[in-house]
Amino acid sequence: MFSFFKRPISVKVNCSCEPKESLLLKASQVSQVVILFVGVATVCVASRQITASQQLGQTQLAKEMYGQYLELAFEFPYFAEPQSGLACPGNGADKGQTAANSISVIDSKGKDDLCWAQYTWFVSRLLYASENIFSLDLPEEHKTSWVTTINLQISYHLEYISSESFAETIPNYSCSLQSILRVSNEFIPNFLPKECRS
Repeated sequence: MFSFFKRPISVKVNCSCEPKESLLLKASQVSQVVILFVGVATVCVASRQITASQQLGQTQLAKEMYGQYLELAFEFPYFAEPQSGLACPGNGADKGQTAANSISVIDSKGKDDLCWAQYTWFVSRLLYASENIFSLDLPEEHKTSWVTTINLQISYHLEYISSESFAETIPNYSCSLQSILRVSNEFIPNFLPKECRS
């Protein structure tokens, strides 16, 4: 009777189902790639922070060194600006003498004088602070600013720095400081070591 029902029925099924393991494997691989990128980004950010922190530390150190020099200059203004005419205490200052005993008129004959010795050490302190600032790893724009600042301070002491007696001490300083001092002292090129000559 119903023979057409006995006919075999074939159904083709295209199943695109993947096993659950395959989905988990892909998810795991994607998460590993994401973690890798996050790790690389973290290392880059940390590296930049370390570099910025080091530069900030170097800049702060330069400011502290210069600040110590400024404290000394505040304590001894007659050494900081020798052309100002301020008298060195104990060198006639108590008798009302100012210009006659100012650093600017002390010549090489006064080198045995306590005031002259203190002044030369004051300048040495300035140059020591300058040398230490130049030895720091500062950004280029900060170095330029420091060179300008130090040139200004050195300009207050040109009379002493341009003396022949001072020129003899030049080889004791770093090449970076010597290049600045060379501009101020006509005697320096004769004393510059070969590695500092341009």
